[in-house]
This record gives sequence, C-alpha cells and structure tokens, in this order.
Amino acid sequence: MVRTYLPGDSITCQASFTNAQGQPVNPTTATLKIYNALGLLEDTVEWSDISNPTQGTIRYIFVIPADSPVGNWKYRFEAQLLDIPTVSEKYFVVVERALKTYCTIYDVYRKAGITSDVVIPEDVIDHILDSQSEIDEIMGRTFYNEQEVTEWIDTISTHSDESVRNREHYQIFLKYRPVQKIDSIELYSRKILDREILPDEYYFDPKIGMITLIKGYFPNQKQSVKVTYKYGYPQVPRNIKHLCTAMSALRILTEQVGTTYDDVTSYTLPTGVSVMIGQPYMNMTKAIEILRKEIDDLLSRIGRYRSNSVVI
Repeated sequence: MVRTYLPGDSITCQASFTNAQGQPVNPTTATLKIYNALGLLEDTVEWSDISNPTQGTIRYIFVIPADSPVGNWKYRFEAQLLDIPTVSEKYFVVVERALKTYCTIYDVYRKAGITSDVVIPEDVIDHILDSQSEIDEIMGRTFYNEQEVTEWIDTISTHSDESVRNREHYQIFLKYRPVQKIDSIELYSRKILDREILPDEYYFDPKIGMITLIKGYFPNQKQSVKVTYKYGYPQVPRNIKHLCTAMSALRILTEQVGTTYDDVTSYTLPTGVSVMIGQPYMNMTKAIEILRKEIDDLLSRIGRYRSNSVVI
C-alpha cells in the first residue's frame, strides 16, 4: 500500500538486502535518491549519512519540504551488494495540507447572493483568507481547533511593602484562551530552571486562563514563570464564522460593483417587474450596506467578550 504524507512530514526511507540464501547482508555502499512529484531529483543522500540499524537494513529519515509539489514521489536506494549493483525503490504520495478556514465558500456564495459563474471558488478562498487575517488581527488570536504556545510571564510587584511584594502573586493569567490543556508550568530564577509546578499544586480556570497556586507565591521577578499550553476551540465560534462570511461577501460585492452598472439594459420580465439599467449595481450596493451593518453588529457583539477572551 502506498503511504500518504503531508508537506513537512518525515518519511523513513528504508531498504533491506539479503544474499542468495535469504540471509540479511549489508551493502558495501549505497546512495539514496529522492524524486518529487514532478519527476525531478529532490535530494541525494550519500552512504556516510545513511544509517545501518540492523544487519541487512539501511535507513534514512527525510523531511518533506513545506513547499513540496503534491503527487507521487519516489525514493531509490542504489547499492553495491557483494560487488553487484542493486536497486530498491518505493513510492509514496504527498498530498496538499488541508486549508483551515473560518467559513466555507458555500457560506460566502449564499451570503453574497452570487454563484461560481460570477466569482470562481479560488477567488472566494482568497477573500476568505483575507477576512481571516483581518479577524485574527482585530481579536489578537486565531480560532483554529488547537494551537500550542509557550508563554513567559512577569510576576513583578510594585508594592511599597517588601513583605507584600514577595507574596503578592499567587495568580497568573494566560494570554491566549480558552485553554484546552496545560502541558507544563516551570519556575525560573534569573533564567535558570528552579522547578516544575505539578498539577496538584494549582487550580486552573480554562475559560479565563487563570492559574492559582494552592500554596506559596510566584517569584517577584521578570519572566519567572514559563507555561507551555494548548488553546483554541472545539470548532470555530458561531459569531466568528458569521463575521468571516459577511466580511468575505462584502469583499466580493465591493469588487463586483465596479463592473455591474451597465450589465442590464431596461426591459420588463414576464412577471411584469421592470428591470432598469444598472439594476445589479443598485442591488449590490444595497447588499453592501446591509453587510456593513451586520459586520459592525457582529464586531460589537464579539467585542463585549474580548476582555474575558470568550466568544459565543
């Protein structure tokens, strides 16, 4: 079975060799050649960089470049086995990494009231990605399922009483929320690891990202606490999805209005409705006005939750 990989994945290139009796035999030398989906030589690995973990087996770990072309790839070992040229080759498939978007192209088509006959799907995707970037910038975070982050936290007190300064910080707040999982909390003294805080030594509120020590206090210094954790949402929040859809539709319609003023000449439909020159333009400008109001309402609604980093 041909295995499938994503750009950035590691693949174990491996070959096994035996003699006429079926016993494992090491080659005296070997070269590994990796060909990409375009049939071009992607990499050449010499014998000195190829491992020989067991008798008769040679191996090399290859990292598929992030910008790799998708399709059928091949790796080929060219070896000398008992002075006889021997070749071992295998195929694998590199597929495109799934694109993460806050809404679908179909959401945008419905919201904009247009079809792929007017704007092709590739252009809609571009507008969605532009809208996502704007949303992330506004909100100061992303809304994918799970992101891993390492955060250094200052716990410096400015209280005039030294005894208060040394015991003021028993709580810290993480920047990115909601938190799905805390991997580790480490205490540092002058950038040297002091110790790790164990899970039974603190309480944690994932919604607001608050960590509270059960006993003791955090050190009174800069970058004293290092927290590694995962944050995100089980799915894209409903309001974020609606906001991305509306923004993307607005981008499309704004782009379209410049080409629609004279799209229709004056005539009367069988239903008796009269259509005037520039009717698409009028319809789109009205839709743009509605979308702008919807976006403002959504931003206002979402903004109320930014202080607690919760989006309904």
